[in-house]
Amino acid sequence: MFGSNVCWQNAYKNLFAGCSEILATNDKRSRLAWHLSDCFQRDSGRPSFPHCDSKTLIAKCLRNLDDLAHKVYLEFYLETNSICYQLQTHAFKHETERLVTELKNSAQYVEDKLDSIEEKSDCLLQKSKQISESLESVNSHTQLVAQTVKNVEGNIDVVLRYSKSVYEQTTEMRRRRN
Repeated sequence: MFGSNVCWQNAYKNLFAGCSEILATNDKRSRLAWHLSDCFQRDSGRPSFPHCDSKTLIAKCLRNLDDLAHKVYLEFYLETNSICYQLQTHAFKHETERLVTELKNSAQYVEDKLDSIEEKSDCLLQKSKQISESLESVNSHTQLVAQTVKNVEGNIDVVLRYSKSVYEQTTEMRRRRN
């Protein structure tokens, strides 16, 4: 009955209600039968039903139908219960499939993002290790420089003492000569 024709689904959706609400009031039930009959007319190559405004009583719209179209309407009216539930089931299935597809796409997107985060985390970890190794190397070199500075200070002290001693000896020798 539905095929790829969206007319049937639109007939159900146009009422913006579930079957329990549609079938509870005669007006909504009649309007569903009207829309379904119109879909049938179109699918079977017959003339479409005339436009029936939602503010117009359905009884007034029915007066504009010929006998054959009126019989089609009555057949659909008598079957609105089962047709409504079939349409509702089909709409539910379609919506569920859409949601599952959307959920699958969202899950794939999240998985891709997590993969990207994992790659970036690995890269960040490697860079952190390199920085840590560089800092260790700098620390090592700093300690070597500090030790070298201490050694140089020690040597400077020795040289200064030696220079002082030489100076004193030189001064002493000059004094003796004079």
